[in-house]
Amino acid sequence: MYEGSRSQLFYREHIAENMREWEADQLKPHKAMNLALSLNQMADYFFLEFGAEPSKVLGATSLEKFRDALRAKSAEFALVHDVADAHKHLNLRGKNRKVMNASQATAGALRWDGAVWDEAKWDSPEEIVITLNDESKRSFGTVVRQTVAMWDELLLKAGLTAA
Repeated sequence: MYEGSRSQLFYREHIAENMREWEADQLKPHKAMNLALSLNQMADYFFLEFGAEPSKVLGATSLEKFRDALRAKSAEFALVHDVADAHKHLNLRGKNRKVMNASQATAGALRWDGAVWDEAKWDSPEEIVITLNDESKRSFGTVVRQTVAMWDELLLKAGLTAA
């Protein structure tokens, strides 16, 4: 039985592994969604482990408030949360969601004039693209990498390493 940090273990076994698998084959939707689900679920593990120490959970007093604080801290986590939730439920309502339907994260191409500055790649290769409710587009790769960086930072502040 593992006796260390459950958050750290979840990160290593799920986030790191799903990231490796997705990076090796970035056009497979099931690999992208497994990664999004793991990045989203990390909030539960982290809060359940560190919730008694408000300074480690952005001052939150409940899992719901922790998720809200994460969404406020990181627009990318907010997108990952919406993509994962939409994948789970198909259609979402309320809470100022940026993505409302599972079909809004799919293979496509970002054009230089249709993406957040510096996210579109030269020649617009096919990739997983998140189409927001306002029709703007984000690179799934950029969004998940920034969310991984957020979790790395939170783990470090909790006295742990991600790897």
